[in-house]
Amino acid sequence: MKKFYILLVALFLVNGAMGQWFPQNSGTTKNLFSVHFTDANTGYAVGDSGIILKTTNGGTNWTPQNSGATRCLASVYFPSNDTGYAVGSDTIIYKTTDGGITWTSRPFSKGWYFSSVFFTNVDTGYVVGGHTYYIPPSSYAAILKTVDGGTNWSNWYEYSYNWSVFSSVYFTDANTGYVVGSAPYGMGSTILKTVDAGLSWSINPIGGIIPKSVYFPATDLGYIVGSDNLQGTGEYNLGKTTNGDGNWTFQNIGISDTLTSVYFTDTEKGYVVSQSGIIRKTQNGGTDWTIQYSDSAIRLSSVYFVDENIGYVVGNSGTILKTTNGGYVGINDKHQTVNTPTICPNPANDKITVETPAKGNLSIHSINGQQLLQQEITEPTTTINVNTLPSGVYFVRVTSDKNVQVGKFIKQ
Repeated sequence: MKKFYILLVALFLVNGAMGQWFPQNSGTTKNLFSVHFTDANTGYAVGDSGIILKTTNGGTNWTPQNSGATRCLASVYFPSNDTGYAVGSDTIIYKTTDGGITWTSRPFSKGWYFSSVFFTNVDTGYVVGGHTYYIPPSSYAAILKTVDGGTNWSNWYEYSYNWSVFSSVYFTDANTGYVVGSAPYGMGSTILKTVDAGLSWSINPIGGIIPKSVYFPATDLGYIVGSDNLQGTGEYNLGKTTNGDGNWTFQNIGISDTLTSVYFTDTEKGYVVSQSGIIRKTQNGGTDWTIQYSDSAIRLSSVYFVDENIGYVVGNSGTILKTTNGGYVGINDKHQTVNTPTICPNPANDKITVETPAKGNLSIHSINGQQLLQQEITEPTTTINVNTLPSGVYFVRVTSDKNVQVGKFIKQ
């Protein structure tokens, strides 16, 4: 049994060293599906049971907002600092104009389910999803548009296909936008494009991928991610276009791995997250992808970056991860260096000793990101009493001005 624990610790340490992604204390165990920030400090996350979380200090603390929503919220978007929208499966579009303090609701007839929301300015926005008729399996995917800040929504486009749904919408400017969607079980997938602010849409059927998310870091450079169209055979899960005009190339960057969200900080550097709990990064426009984070117990749903360094990922069980240096790990990192402190004994029963050359702040976090202990360290060796902690896996984080050290230990 002791050998098993030592092996488990080693695996966790290797995993933690992959990338500089740190868990944040979300204060919830509900699944989170979308994250969006309006500036470096202020952000929102939405998920199951209508939960809306807000942070005003860069993810250190998250507080729930009272929106009145009770069912799953799948997407959140803020076109300005105070004005934002949240949509999901309860046939309602929620809006705030005071940074989440109060929310108004715009209900629709039963049967709607909304997957994604995007605004090109404070007045003009789009919501995509689907609608199921009362006699299945008849259904259609739809694009809704508002030009008056959500007071009125028009059904600007319908796409009829058995059990079809649009999953993601993204605009590169006021006129040019993309919508991706599919029917399940390999029945068909499509990419729609508009160049006239949604007055008309061109349809580009695609094969090999069921798209979940679309993102364009430049006018003609775009990416879609999803799952393979043959349900687990590992055909494709990422598509790329360089002309924005219907020509897409597809590849697989993780066998049988469903990618759920994609975000690029520039034309070369991008991130994808997956249902298998993996964060991948490319630094050459998607030619190669490296794993920065991996935890098979967590399903990751959404990735968002405030700038080239600060990014957030959300997932199930209230998971919120944050990086402050693009997730990079290595001694040549120009922003910070990440090392692993020496923690012994490991596993531990009553006390642990942390050895680190850095003076600074030491904190212990649960596997869900909750901070359980924090203290200043002034000596290279620090002993901490952990006998009150329940059995489980914990993070140890030591931070100084120029150095971050992260390790994990098991409390028996």
